[in-house]
Amino acid sequence: MRLLIALAFVGCTPVESPATFTEVFDEILFQSCGFSSCHGGSAGAPFLTEAEDAYDSLVGVESNSKANAVLVVPGNPDQSYLIQKLENAEGITGDAMPPSSPLSDEAIERIRSWIEDGAQKN
Repeated sequence: MRLLIALAFVGCTPVESPATFTEVFDEILFQSCGFSSCHGGSAGAPFLTEAEDAYDSLVGVESNSKANAVLVVPGNPDQSYLIQKLENAEGITGDAMPPSSPLSDEAIERIRSWIEDGAQKN
């Protein structure tokens, strides 16, 4: 409690811990992307219905839609094509993801924090 008060006093804010893959999968990817019409197994898209398959389909894997783009580059969210698709970055192929409704900034930041922390299988 004293630490939080001290941080607030000097104008700092406590830093949220990096997300785990389990959190990213359960709270964001499965809920927003793991549909049969999206990433449930159709059109060669990475499977996002089971955590094990999702991790193996994302980390260090080249995109099916853009040559030389790696979906998740551990430690480097800005080079991760997943983040580029989520943020509708310039140069992506196709539409931003998810196509129906964008993720919140907070959700994207949680994914970024997991990637930045090494995209661990935790």
